[in-house]
Amino acid sequence: MLPPIAAGGRQRFPAFTRSPRPYHVGRARAKTQLRQALDSKDDSARARRIQQVIDTNRVDRADSESKQLLTRAARELRQLSVIQQKGTSKPHGDKARPEEQEFPKQALLKISGDSRGRAPSQVPEGGYSWIRKANEPEDRDARREISALTRQATDVGGYQLGEANVYLRSVQSMLSGTRLVSPSLSTAAFWPTAQDVADANWSRKTRMSVRRGTVLDVAVACTLEGQLVSAVNAASGYHAGGGFLTGGRHALEEAMCVQSTLFSALEKGVELAESAGV
Repeated sequence: MLPPIAAGGRQRFPAFTRSPRPYHVGRARAKTQLRQALDSKDDSARARRIQQVIDTNRVDRADSESKQLLTRAARELRQLSVIQQKGTSKPHGDKARPEEQEFPKQALLKISGDSRGRAPSQVPEGGYSWIRKANEPEDRDARREISALTRQATDVGGYQLGEANVYLRSVQSMLSGTRLVSPSLSTAAFWPTAQDVADANWSRKTRMSVRRGTVLDVAVACTLEGQLVSAVNAASGYHAGGGFLTGGRHALEEAMCVQSTLFSALEKGVELAESAGV
């Protein structure tokens, strides 16, 4: 994507020509199938149909509408993949499933199936811009309540969404894999050695591209495509999580902490930094 050029207070893009992309029957059909899969009413059928379309690897990722559909699909799969574990039957006699033994049902945070854990929309205008802009005491209180729900779900290892149990199975492995990265902290932090660099495979070429969507949605979409993903965030230099705990207005760091288990890893990072004398 070419950067905009400021001209007289307006943004102007450099002129360029693009050759028309030839019509491809398979890609067009895959886009239609993905759109129909996303509109499926039943959760189980929606997850299955979305995954089937993605597995064909025919969705045109160079097409802007298709990329938006893939981002939606990634978000849907993230929400639905673990919600399929409905029902109370035990597969092996009266023994609970392994995840139920690790996280007792009564300990899970209960989330309304109607709200699905979403933040309240702005009244009467509707929308969620207040999360980024409003800064009255009641707004900060509301954002603190949102962050508290995320922390509670992380602490107990999951939540109940309606009748379905959603387990956060990778929290402990995430924490055990959290590390400092620094060239000056010796053994207290990770940094590649000269031998690591010599052994690395640098044969791949870097290719720049732009995909529309939130950081986490695009990261999930790329992961589903089989890529190894790193999500980079310009974090606060003063408070881990930025205003996540204090109810501050949401920028990228606060949003990522609300939508994931990231804050627990940041807390672990603070502990490691204090131990290293940073």
